Amino acid sequence: MGLEPLAWSAKPRLDTVLSTRQLPMVVAGLLFVCSTGLALVNGWQAEAVIALVLSTLVVAPWLVERWSDVKIPINMQIQYGMLIVTGPYLGGYWGWYDAWPPWDTLVHFYSGFFISFVLGVVLGKTLHTYRLNFPVWLEMVTLITVKAFIALLWEIAEFVFDLMFATSAQGDNLDTMTDMIAALIPSILIAIALYTYRRKGTFTYIGSLLDAGRGM
Repeated sequence: MGLEPLAWSAKPRLDTVLSTRQLPMVVAGLLFVCSTGLALVNGWQAEAVIALVLSTLVVAPWLVERWSDVKIPINMQIQYGMLIVTGPYLGGYWGWYDAWPPWDTLVHFYSGFFISFVLGVVLGKTLHTYRLNFPVWLEMVTLITVKAFIALLWEIAEFVFDLMFATSAQGDNLDTMTDMIAALIPSILIAIALYTYRRKGTFTYIGSLLDAGRGM
């Protein structure tokens, strides 16, 4: 009986923590749903597709937490929200890519940091689950290689979208290679930070991401 008050008092605190961590995705989701309605009312087909896809992407952190014991920190969810808002939403939905071409490269550069941080969480989860002990050089190569593959998939997606809706998300070869290089540079920097963390204990944020992969 004496434990019941503790159980009842802990639940509201737990609900508060969960709702706080999911708040960035809730705000982004409301923005994208309203934007979907706006596009449909005005007959903007390409914009409606973008907003509709983004409306579904906001549930990704919740699905990850539901299917694994990884707890995505609120700072990672804010970074994720910033990526999908500054990229597909501002760049594609509102046409910032066309209005100012360097915006595309800046978004790719920023994505390199966020996705590399995510890969750090995935790496920590994989090593912990399968009780692996990679040498640090292999961790670095894995991070950079996977990030390069994700950058390639993104460019393919832009290519397909342009073919379907006669848009210009992907420009010429110079634009494509510039975007891929911009996205890859941050992953190289994060890989170096991972090395310094493993060898010298610096860049503790990398360590916190690796520990997040353990469900801590």
